[in-house]
Amino acid sequence: MRRQTLRNRLPVGLLAAMGLVLTAFAATAAPTPADDVGALARKGFAAMHAGEVAAASAAFEAAARVSDQPAMWWMRAGDVHLRAGEPEQALAVWSEGVAAIPQAAETTVLLERIAFVAARSGNVHHAALAEHRLVKALARAVEAGRTSPMAWQHHQPLEQRLQMHLALSAEMSAMSGEFTRAEKDARALIRRAPAAPDGYAALGYVLLQAAEFDDAIAAFDEALRLDPTHAAALNNLGTAFYMKHDLDAAEAQFEAVLSSPAANDRSQSIALSNLAELLMLQGAYEDAERLYRDAIEACPDGAWSYMGLAATYDVSGRYDEAINTMIDGWERDSNGLSRVNTHFFQPEWAWQRDALIAEIEGEPKTAIALWRKVAVGKVGALVEAARYHLTALALDK
Repeated sequence: MRRQTLRNRLPVGLLAAMGLVLTAFAATAAPTPADDVGALARKGFAAMHAGEVAAASAAFEAAARVSDQPAMWWMRAGDVHLRAGEPEQALAVWSEGVAAIPQAAETTVLLERIAFVAARSGNVHHAALAEHRLVKALARAVEAGRTSPMAWQHHQPLEQRLQMHLALSAEMSAMSGEFTRAEKDARALIRRAPAAPDGYAALGYVLLQAAEFDDAIAAFDEALRLDPTHAAALNNLGTAFYMKHDLDAAEAQFEAVLSSPAANDRSQSIALSNLAELLMLQGAYEDAERLYRDAIEACPDGAWSYMGLAATYDVSGRYDEAINTMIDGWERDSNGLSRVNTHFFQPEWAWQRDALIAEIEGEPKTAIALWRKVAVGKVGALVEAARYHLTALALDK
């Protein structure tokens, strides 16, 4: 059962182009730090346009070390790596920038990038740490009386940014297993905005990840009292009921998402996939397949619907289609976050999914170990599929 994350709902435009006006100085003027920054910036842009990533990054980093707005240039130094398809190098540069800037409030734009790119890369621990540092920096800035950051950094008011990142920090900390820190951030958001649903929705998500289903249900109920159309809370409340084996209550919540005016395509796709899983558990494979295809149409980039459809094919004996469809899901879940946000109250379904992925990744020993667990598990519908895959893997040796 797929959980919906706040990150799925929030547009985070971290890589928006930044227009810079570089001051031209007369040749006779005495050299100043601004002269150095301008020259280094021009060198960096020239290298960037020439495709010289390392040289561009080095020039922007040098500009950062002499500028009175260093975060702007550290940001650029990392961005050139990110645009070149080098996220790890970008993260390293931004992290160096955070360490080099003494004023915590000035590091927020870098911490936002670190959190976003680390999460997108599947490094939830790194993302959680960045979000945690970010909310502390934003909270200090708000307490100091600042209402907005420098214009080039962000147009969103600081208090609004702080509330958004408290929710994201709770989410990422929960994903990384830091439940105490996650709950603390969610409750801090509730205190800052008690009349808004997002704090309770974040708390419910944390408790759902921690398998505290009754408390999660109570938190989602409060979020929905404040906003009955909150699509993430509806989807996640349904998942909490599913984990308690109350499939009728789960179905009602997923159906509510489909009629919610606040549900975007992603929310609709998650709800359709969850309804399809309920049908699959009842053996209604054709109906489940139809809903999974509707989910794919609603959000073609969503890994969850392909993975669910692959499971449906597998239990109905369409083994080649199962592998091919799981490849589609696996390719869309390169960071592993879809798997992190999927719950099964019967672990055999998770073993089946991971066994198919192990086959795709060329890890037959892992696949065999998982299929053997499925074969002696409690889900009869999966036993025949497990036997088939074990036989096929033995023949491939």
